[in-house]
Amino acid sequence: IGHAEVMQGEEGVATLQGWRAMGAREAGIALKLDTPLSAAEHLTPHADVLHLMSIEKIGAQGQRFDDEVLSRIADARSRFPHIVISVDGGLNESNIREVVSAGASRLCIGAALSSAPDPLATYTHLAELTNGTVQ
Repeated sequence: IGHAEVMQGEEGVATLQGWRAMGAREAGIALKLDTPLSAAEHLTPHADVLHLMSIEKIGAQGQRFDDEVLSRIADARSRFPHIVISVDGGLNESNIREVVSAGASRLCIGAALSSAPDPLATYTHLAELTNGTVQ
């Protein structure tokens, strides 16, 4: 997964195609929370995954989930129905159902698991909340 902010034009398309040619099972693009979906539009026909950040600052666990991403997920699902919508940042039991209902099909959960007293039990509980509809 590469960030759309740096994968511009034909070079970005060539990067995704190159990853596949080298054996990648999936090629994806990520968008920061404040980057418009239109920044990834030229890449989505060549991608398997659109990875939406749901926190402002990337690179550190424990960031607060931003509810603004819910409308982005729904918009992305509508615009790009063929692609896996992955969401990353601030996910936990209080927001996971909304994220899935908005159209996410893959979740990246870090702090909710790493800070849990029993990560396996927490994972099982979170998976149950998705009704088995996400990866």
